[in-house]
Amino acid sequence: MKFSSLSLLYFFILSANAQDVFLEKYQDYFELPRESIFVHTNKSVFTAGEHLWYKGYAIDRTNGKLSDNVRNIQVFVYDSIGNLIDKSMVLANKGIFFNQIKIDTTFTPGRYYFKAMTNYMNNFKESDAYFQKFEVIDEVVRSKRKAQDIEVVIRPEGQEIVYGLNSNLGIKITNDIGNPEESTLILFENNIPIKKITTSKLGLARMNFRPFKNKTYKIEVITIGGFKKIIPIGDIKSKGTSLDLINLKKHIYLNIETTSIEEHEKWQLFIFKDQNSISFNIEMNNSEKSIAIEKDKLFVGLNTIQLLKDGKAVLERMYLNEAIDETEFKVGYKLKQVDKQDSIILSLNFKNNSKLMLSASILPKENITYRSQQSIIKTLRLNPYIDNNDFKSFFDYTTLSNLNELDVLLLMSKSLHTTNLELSEPPALQYKRENGFDQILYLIDKIKKDDDLIVGIASRFNKDYSLKLDSSRVFFLKNKYPVIGEKLEYTAVNKLGNFKAPKLTLKTRVIFNNQHPILFEELDTLTFLKDISLSKNRVAANFTKTNELKEVIIKAPKNKEEKIDRLIRGTKEEITEDIVNEYLKLSDYLRAKGFKVREDYKTFIVQNLRNQTGGAGSVAFIVDGARFKDTRDMNFTSFLANARLDQFESITINKVGFGQGPFGSGGVIKLDSRKTPLYDKDNGGVFTSIDVTEGYNEIKKYTNPNYTSYNSETFKRLGSIAWFPNIVVQGGTQNNNSVDLKVVDTKLKEGIIYIEGISEDGQLHSYRIPIKLNNN
Repeated sequence: MKFSSLSLLYFFILSANAQDVFLEKYQDYFELPRESIFVHTNKSVFTAGEHLWYKGYAIDRTNGKLSDNVRNIQVFVYDSIGNLIDKSMVLANKGIFFNQIKIDTTFTPGRYYFKAMTNYMNNFKESDAYFQKFEVIDEVVRSKRKAQDIEVVIRPEGQEIVYGLNSNLGIKITNDIGNPEESTLILFENNIPIKKITTSKLGLARMNFRPFKNKTYKIEVITIGGFKKIIPIGDIKSKGTSLDLINLKKHIYLNIETTSIEEHEKWQLFIFKDQNSISFNIEMNNSEKSIAIEKDKLFVGLNTIQLLKDGKAVLERMYLNEAIDETEFKVGYKLKQVDKQDSIILSLNFKNNSKLMLSASILPKENITYRSQQSIIKTLRLNPYIDNNDFKSFFDYTTLSNLNELDVLLLMSKSLHTTNLELSEPPALQYKRENGFDQILYLIDKIKKDDDLIVGIASRFNKDYSLKLDSSRVFFLKNKYPVIGEKLEYTAVNKLGNFKAPKLTLKTRVIFNNQHPILFEELDTLTFLKDISLSKNRVAANFTKTNELKEVIIKAPKNKEEKIDRLIRGTKEEITEDIVNEYLKLSDYLRAKGFKVREDYKTFIVQNLRNQTGGAGSVAFIVDGARFKDTRDMNFTSFLANARLDQFESITINKVGFGQGPFGSGGVIKLDSRKTPLYDKDNGGVFTSIDVTEGYNEIKKYTNPNYTSYNSETFKRLGSIAWFPNIVVQGGTQNNNSVDLKVVDTKLKEGIIYIEGISEDGQLHSYRIPIKLNNN
């Protein structure tokens, strides 16, 4: 067989021949850029009273990196028969989003489905929404179900078997409860055994043979578990083409065979991934052709390889050009126990040049709750390109031991896009990317002659803004980011600069749009938990009442040990109505007093530009007796972001920090919360507050249920040690790229950390790390 090395040609010029018509249709079909979502959940089996905590990653598939264009994430939860149980809108920033779902009494024991998508995804025939199952239980018992039969799936490489041509068969064997079956395979020709091979432990194998006319073929399957089955090999075609892909270190070889060649046939090799494609013509001078392609000319990730004859695909092969993703945690970790706080600090070390955005779930070693078959690599590298039914059937493994097993599954798989490329029209931009919400603000008060502006006060994700008053009294707002549970505040300003509380209403337009309904009758019905033995007692009895941390907005929590008993030296000012009318916000007041203030959501940094050393020092705060001072790594005063000035009775400023030692080196500001009304009853203040009931779901701080015992079998199987949704590891090697995770000391000896994430340059990370939880 003669090998020829061909250079790859990028097609930019379209012509009227059949091949170029195919390429033109392809380019039209992928003209709109696409996006994908992966969601990492803290686990996938829950009990009443827990939360499903999650972090999402939205990816721009044009570059494989986190998307800057995604804002509104629609999240749906369905029960096992398709009833909508819950829906929420979640805000994404720079491709990252966090949230949680409370497993309350709405969730009776059973299986549920989590779906996350964007409105923009509705433009495409193929659903790129993220989809994951999870289960709610109230008891766990040993499954008594035993396998009664096996299922054998056989698919040929290139999607067809042809008499006289070399053929590779991909074979997958499972039993009827979903477990793989390691097996011996015997190939028979006219009832005579001609080949015998053994599958991997996961029941996967590749078998090569060349069928001949007037002969029959079958495969006998004999499993280790004692099952036997004979599978006839039918649907062998008289004419056609076959493909054998050989994977070498730097090249792939494509061995092509065909039954006949006609004089005017035009052959072409076409390789694509999303909107990127490469192609070249093939001279088929005889019935066999071998082509060598350098791997660095292929696309990173999953490539769809098609052989075209006169502009039509005659065979197809999925091939994963291995990316530089990380699945092995090579650097290690250190453990430090903090005795007085009953805590453990896990210091994880990473080897990365680009900044990492990660999430981590820490569970007991014996846990049965992390049963998701999704990973960020499988979801983003494979799922967007493989036929949905094939992906569901073939890629249900939590892990694959090697790339050879993965390639067997890819050999058997069809492309998600092939049929739609041939039969469907190119997607049209009907559903835009949603960025925030539209709001309608209606002023009930009649406009007076001197009325000038309506001012919206900054909230968690919105900046201050002003609206010029006119006779319509109706304002249409775009791209607003309200969070359910927060208060939006407004004030009216006249031309003399006086403020008053306006009477108004606010309507937020939140629209959920899901054009890809789920076919629940096609979903799997396998038992979710297998071979589990726990007490039949209700597991809810193993938890006490769940504590839920409330977010601190303005008033800091008091710390009795740090309460100040002595007087604070400095200039004290009572906050009056006139002062509030002049400054409105704490940050504006402090700027007027000569401080530099940097403020946004969850950031409030105050620097003294005229401290003792002549430089800009970090100001310390005393709030209702509790002391706070920022460090280089932590913004402890972030709860003061966007604080209204009228919430404070008085403010004392000590710019030199006299009497406060190192704590006051950058100056001290003492804030006393308001205890007496600022406004007369008839006045009512200068602000109107509106409670947000429509908008983004609130992000809560992670909390565990109060487990009655960490040493119980129930906790070891069902409990959760910690969840860290927002781990950021800086790139480079200056600081050994380490991150410290502080977790409760459960006294357990071992646990497992499940980590998922992505780097700024698009490298994916997925780890399962067994860890020691004590140094004994």
